[in-house]
Amino acid sequence: MNRISPIFFAALLLSGCATGDATTILIVRHAEKVLNAGDDPHLTEAGNARAQELAKVAENAHVGSVYVSQYQRTKETAAPLLAAHGDISERAVPVNMSGVKNYPKELASTILSADRGKTVLVVSHSNIVPALVEELAHVKVPEIPDNEFSLLYIVVVRRGKPVSLIAARYGAP
Repeated sequence: MNRISPIFFAALLLSGCATGDATTILIVRHAEKVLNAGDDPHLTEAGNARAQELAKVAENAHVGSVYVSQYQRTKETAAPLLAAHGDISERAVPVNMSGVKNYPKELASTILSADRGKTVLVVSHSNIVPALVEELAHVKVPEIPDNEFSLLYIVVVRRGKPVSLIAARYGAP
């Protein structure tokens, strides 16, 4: 899997969204978090650096909304992009981590109704990202190991056309 450059990413999005009816969903796991720091840890230094890289990758994607959970690690991962673009809406969609079974389906439905035809970023958790990708793209992707933070899934949904899925990496390995 190749690392994605911001220029390639922008070209990819523009080519896929030329008709205006495409909903493009960028999906990542939150960046590296402080270990053994309770239920709602902050990002580490490496996590903050990764969050900056995510902002660079997505800077020209015309993101309209960012979906995060109630946990600060998702909000901190999205923070550099939100700070750089004051017109992006932050949508906190709380997740019950002990019962996540319906969350990906509900989140996908929310995105496809509230942000149809737009580009959104979802910053979520390792136990949710694969199920969300599967819900949106109808493709099963591998589970995310505890030490994996660089995956970026790009799902493009177009009415009446097959869904496109790209798996890439961003930031440091």
